[in-house]
Parts: sequence; C-alpha cells; structure tokens
Amino acid sequence: MEDAFLTTSLTARKQEERAAARTTLRLRRLMAGLSALVVLALIAGLVAWQQSRFGDQRLAEATSRRVAAVAESMRYADPLTAMRLSVSAWRISPTLEAKAALVGSMTQREQDAFNGPGAGLGDNWFLSSGGRTLIASGNGQVRMWDVDSRRRTHTLRIGQGP
Repeated sequence: MEDAFLTTSLTARKQEERAAARTTLRLRRLMAGLSALVVLALIAGLVAWQQSRFGDQRLAEATSRRVAAVAESMRYADPLTAMRLSVSAWRISPTLEAKAALVGSMTQREQDAFNGPGAGLGDNWFLSSGGRTLIASGNGQVRMWDVDSRRRTHTLRIGQGP
C-alpha cells in the first residue's frame, strides 16, 4: 500500500511538473510573441516618423522652389519684393533655386526712371550727351532738369516774338 501510495504520488508529481512545464512554455511563447510584436510596432513607428520627416522636408523644398520662381519672375518688375521673396525661399529651405534667386536679386541693378514733372503729351524729350540733363520742349517753352537731383534747372520761353 505504501508502494502504491508512493507510486501514485510520484506519478501525480510528474504530471504536475509536466503541466507546469507546459504552462511555463506557453508563457514563454506568449512573452516571445508579445516582445516580437512590440519590436515590430516600434520599427513601424520609427519608419512612419522618418517618412513624415522626409515628407515635411520635401514639402519645404517644393515651397522654397515655388517662392524662388515667383521671386525670379518679379526681379525686373519689383526688385525689392523679389529680394524679400528670395530671402524667404532660402529660409524655408536652402535649395539651389532659392540660392539662384537670392544671388540674382542681389546682383540685380536698380533701375531708375525719371520723367520730368508736368510733362505734356506733346512734349519732345531729349537727354543730353552726358546723360545728366533732361530737356523737354513743347507748348512754346523748353524745360531742363538735372537728372541726379530731379530738379528743374531752367525754363525758357520760345516762339513768342515782339
């Protein structure tokens, strides 16, 4: 009887150890699966974050290129606005197009236009050979302006005799 009790006890103990081993094995497999799932989720999150940064960078480059193109198109019509847009394009993203627009607007010579004040439609305009005096004739008078100071220097009446 004691032998039967010991045999039954040993058999029950072995069955419990096997059940515990199976439970431990299941837990280890579950932990390994969850760990792999966490690692995959982290990798997927990292890839998504990197793609988002890459997309943001591409958007900034495209915006910079568009602003630089607008600056280039405005360079002759409005040099000051073109310069500001070029700087903005460079600050958005330092692309080659932004650099070209910035350098182009910096090397753009300012163009100055001067029309004598009070000019009539029938006036004839002449620029002196030195380019310093603007001469307008019409309506029985000749008017002269200094181009640098934009001031009228002389007014002569012509064609009215005694």
